Amino acid sequence: LVAAQVGRRFPRATFAVIIGLLLVGNTNAVYSGLDGLSNLTQSLRNGATLRAAITKTTPEQGIIITEREDKFIWPARQVMVRFDHPRVRQAAADLVVRDWPVYYLSRTLTDGQMKVASEWLAPVSLEFKIDSEPLAGYTLYKVVYTQ
Repeated sequence: LVAAQVGRRFPRATFAVIIGLLLVGNTNAVYSGLDGLSNLTQSLRNGATLRAAITKTTPEQGIIITEREDKFIWPARQVMVRFDHPRVRQAAADLVVRDWPVYYLSRTLTDGQMKVASEWLAPVSLEFKIDSEPLAGYTLYKVVYTQ
């Protein structure tokens, strides 16, 4: 019934062109979109490289704080997220005081971002120290106690 109605409104050639354009658009979205298969594959490769670098650089009992990369690092290392949250910063301070190795993994922070991070960390007596060379486009900062 629907095909008969479509056939009356559009010639078959026009209908075929419309269907073809929809298929091309959907295929493009599936493979090339931000969450497409090609970007997902590259993201998984980058994540595996990052995980290998992290596990090589940090001790097994190390705790990594990050914003997004937790999916790649866990379960190889314990992970905390949302360093911008006061409770996470306090938990990190409690761990550092007890001599747990705590790290912050991020894209390399600019001077302005580092200043903001220092302001966040000051109330819990913590600071960042660059711990290693950049890892797969990221920097690993050691979280250290300042007192």
